Amino acid sequence: MADKKNVTVRFYLDKPLHGKTYEFLKSQTEFPTISAAVITAVNNYFDNRARDDRLVEKIVAALAGVAVSVTAPSDENAVKNNDEVLSDDIDFDFLGG
Repeated sequence: MADKKNVTVRFYLDKPLHGKTYEFLKSQTEFPTISAAVITAVNNYFDNRARDDRLVEKIVAALAGVAVSVTAPSDENAVKNNDEVLSDDIDFDFLGG
């Protein structure tokens, strides 16, 4: 007999995220069992997270030593281009800074 572990998952149906997840799992037809759906979802989540982390590391390494110069638009230009994204609006933390 194969090794197996039992895990209990509780869904609090009064919480929107829990209810949504429970409905997805209950109505899914792509996988033969709910266990198969959960296993696939958890593995995909962690595989993608690891891939995203490696991508950020590659971007940071590729940009190491590269100077980025951003100039703020003058007030006159800001009025003309009020939908323009300013450098202050950009979160550069993903570059490791």
